[in-house]
Amino acid sequence: MEGGPGRPKTLGILASIGFGLLAAGIMRLGVLGDAWPVMIVLGALLLLTLVFWVLIKAGMRSRDVVFVIDRKGVHIKPSAAQRRLDRRLHWLMLMVFWLTLKGGQWAAWAPMTPWREVRSVRVERTTRQVLVRGGAWHIRLMCTAENFDDVVAALHAWCTRDDVVWQT
Repeated sequence: MEGGPGRPKTLGILASIGFGLLAAGIMRLGVLGDAWPVMIVLGALLLLTLVFWVLIKAGMRSRDVVFVIDRKGVHIKPSAAQRRLDRRLHWLMLMVFWLTLKGGQWAAWAPMTPWREVRSVRVERTTRQVLVRGGAWHIRLMCTAENFDDVVAALHAWCTRDDVVWQT
Protein backbone atom coordinates (compact mmCIF):
# COMPACT_ATOMS: atom_id res chain seq x y z
CA MET A 1 0.00 0.00 0.00
CA GLU A 2 1.30 3.38 -0.96
CA GLY A 3 2.25 5.84 1.74
CA GLY A 4 3.92 9.22 2.07
CA PRO A 5 3.55 11.59 -0.88
CA GLY A 6 1.30 9.11 -2.69
CA ARG A 7 -1.57 9.48 -0.25
CA PRO A 8 -4.59 11.41 -1.51
CA LYS A 9 -4.46 13.90 1.36
CA THR A 10 -0.83 14.78 0.63
CA LEU A 11 -1.45 15.01 -3.11
CA GLY A 12 -4.43 17.31 -2.42
CA ILE A 13 -2.31 19.58 -0.24
CA LEU A 14 0.45 19.78 -2.85
CA ALA A 15 -2.09 20.46 -5.61
CA SER A 16 -3.66 23.23 -3.49
CA ILE A 17 -0.25 24.82 -3.00
CA GLY A 18 0.42 24.63 -6.76
CA PHE A 19 -2.95 26.13 -7.65
CA GLY A 20 -2.47 28.81 -4.96
CA LEU A 21 0.91 29.82 -6.37
CA LEU A 22 -0.50 29.87 -9.89
CA ALA A 23 -3.58 31.91 -8.94
CA ALA A 24 -1.60 34.40 -6.81
CA GLY A 25 0.91 34.90 -9.61
CA ILE A 26 -1.81 35.47 -12.21
CA MET A 27 -3.81 37.86 -9.99
CA ARG A 28 -0.77 39.99 -9.16
CA LEU A 29 0.87 39.86 -12.57
CA GLY A 30 -0.12 43.35 -13.70
CA VAL A 31 -0.38 44.90 -10.23
CA LEU A 32 3.00 44.64 -8.54
CA GLY A 33 5.53 44.42 -11.32
CA ASP A 34 7.31 41.52 -12.89
CA ALA A 35 8.34 39.46 -9.83
CA TRP A 36 5.12 37.42 -9.89
CA PRO A 37 5.82 35.29 -13.00
CA VAL A 38 8.13 33.30 -10.74
CA MET A 39 5.05 32.22 -8.74
CA ILE A 40 3.34 31.20 -11.97
CA VAL A 41 6.33 29.14 -13.07
CA LEU A 42 6.74 27.48 -9.65
CA GLY A 43 3.01 26.69 -9.43
CA ALA A 44 2.97 25.27 -12.96
CA LEU A 45 6.09 23.16 -12.29
CA LEU A 46 4.57 21.77 -9.09
CA LEU A 47 1.31 20.90 -10.82
CA LEU A 48 3.06 19.32 -13.82
CA THR A 49 5.27 17.28 -11.50
CA LEU A 50 2.19 16.06 -9.63
CA VAL A 51 0.35 15.17 -12.84
CA PHE A 52 3.27 13.15 -14.20
CA TRP A 53 3.93 11.55 -10.81
CA VAL A 54 0.31 10.43 -10.46
CA LEU A 55 0.14 9.17 -14.07
CA ILE A 56 3.29 7.14 -13.65
CA LYS A 57 2.41 5.80 -10.21
CA ALA A 58 -1.25 5.04 -11.01
CA GLY A 59 -0.85 3.88 -14.59
CA MET A 60 2.57 2.33 -14.90
CA ARG A 61 3.63 1.04 -11.47
CA SER A 62 2.99 -2.63 -10.96
CA ARG A 63 1.15 -3.63 -7.81
CA ASP A 64 2.42 -7.22 -7.99
CA VAL A 65 4.92 -7.62 -5.19
CA VAL A 66 6.24 -10.36 -2.97
CA PHE A 67 6.81 -9.82 0.73
CA VAL A 68 9.88 -11.50 2.18
CA ILE A 69 10.44 -12.05 5.90
CA ASP A 70 13.99 -13.25 6.62
CA ARG A 71 16.89 -12.80 9.03
CA LYS A 72 17.55 -9.24 7.78
CA GLY A 73 14.01 -7.88 8.14
CA VAL A 74 10.83 -7.39 6.12
CA HIS A 75 11.34 -6.72 2.41
CA ILE A 76 9.13 -5.93 -0.54
CA LYS A 77 10.48 -7.54 -3.67
CA PRO A 78 9.17 -5.79 -6.80
CA SER A 79 8.02 -7.73 -9.83
CA ALA A 80 10.13 -8.13 -12.97
CA ALA A 81 7.89 -5.60 -14.76
CA GLN A 82 8.50 -3.09 -11.96
CA ARG A 83 12.26 -3.55 -12.15
CA ARG A 84 12.16 -2.94 -15.94
CA LEU A 85 10.10 0.22 -15.40
CA ASP A 86 12.56 1.46 -12.77
CA ARG A 87 15.45 1.02 -15.23
CA ARG A 88 13.56 2.84 -18.03
CA LEU A 89 12.59 5.79 -15.84
CA HIS A 90 15.99 6.25 -14.20
CA TRP A 91 17.24 8.85 -16.71
CA LEU A 92 13.91 10.69 -16.79
CA MET A 93 13.93 11.03 -13.00
CA LEU A 94 17.54 12.20 -13.03
CA MET A 95 16.55 14.94 -15.50
CA VAL A 96 13.54 15.87 -13.33
CA PHE A 97 15.86 16.18 -10.33
CA TRP A 98 18.22 18.54 -12.14
CA LEU A 99 15.34 20.68 -13.44
CA THR A 100 13.28 20.89 -10.25
CA LEU A 101 15.70 19.87 -7.47
CA LYS A 102 12.91 17.51 -6.34
CA GLY A 103 14.16 14.14 -7.46
CA GLY A 104 14.20 10.74 -5.90
CA GLN A 105 10.49 10.16 -6.38
CA TRP A 106 11.28 7.21 -8.58
CA ALA A 107 14.29 5.51 -7.15
CA ALA A 108 14.71 1.78 -7.53
CA TRP A 109 11.79 0.62 -5.44
CA ALA A 110 12.75 -2.14 -3.01
CA PRO A 111 11.57 -1.14 0.49
CA MET A 112 13.07 -2.91 3.48
CA THR A 113 12.65 -2.53 7.23
CA PRO A 114 15.49 -4.18 9.15
CA TRP A 115 14.67 -5.86 12.48
CA ARG A 116 16.81 -3.42 14.45
CA GLU A 117 14.64 -0.50 13.21
CA VAL A 118 11.20 -2.04 13.86
CA ARG A 119 9.32 0.02 16.46
CA SER A 120 5.88 -1.56 16.35
CA VAL A 121 3.87 -4.30 14.70
CA ARG A 122 0.10 -3.90 14.33
CA VAL A 123 -1.88 -7.07 13.58
CA GLU A 124 -5.38 -6.53 12.16
CA ARG A 125 -7.06 -9.92 12.15
CA THR A 126 -10.34 -8.80 10.53
CA THR A 127 -8.62 -7.46 7.40
CA ARG A 128 -5.65 -9.89 7.58
CA GLN A 129 -3.15 -7.05 7.44
CA VAL A 130 0.06 -6.65 9.40
CA LEU A 131 1.69 -3.21 9.60
CA VAL A 132 5.41 -3.24 10.41
CA ARG A 133 6.51 0.26 11.46
CA GLY A 134 10.01 1.57 11.79
CA GLY A 135 12.92 2.92 9.84
CA ALA A 136 12.42 4.59 6.51
CA TRP A 137 9.54 2.31 5.49
CA HIS A 138 6.30 1.27 7.14
CA ILE A 139 5.39 -1.96 5.36
CA ARG A 140 1.81 -3.24 5.29
CA LEU A 141 1.64 -6.96 4.61
CA MET A 142 -1.62 -7.90 2.89
CA CYS A 143 -2.11 -11.55 3.84
CA THR A 144 -4.44 -14.27 2.63
CA ALA A 145 -6.47 -16.47 4.95
CA GLU A 146 -3.99 -19.31 4.34
CA ASN A 147 -0.77 -17.46 5.18
CA PHE A 148 -1.90 -14.91 7.83
CA ASP A 149 -1.10 -17.08 10.87
CA ASP A 150 2.26 -18.11 9.38
CA VAL A 151 3.19 -14.47 8.75
CA VAL A 152 2.33 -13.45 12.33
CA ALA A 153 4.29 -16.43 13.68
CA ALA A 154 7.31 -15.54 11.53
CA LEU A 155 7.20 -11.94 12.73
CA HIS A 156 7.04 -13.11 16.37
CA ALA A 157 10.00 -15.43 15.76
CA TRP A 158 12.21 -12.81 14.10
CA CYS A 159 11.16 -9.66 15.96
CA THR A 160 12.19 -10.54 19.51
CA ARG A 161 13.36 -7.20 20.94
CA ASP A 162 11.63 -6.05 24.14
CA ASP A 163 11.09 -2.46 22.97
CA VAL A 164 8.90 -3.44 19.98
CA VAL A 165 5.24 -2.64 20.59
CA TRP A 166 2.80 -5.34 19.45
CA GLN A 167 -0.77 -4.20 18.77
CA THR A 168 -3.49 -6.71 18.05
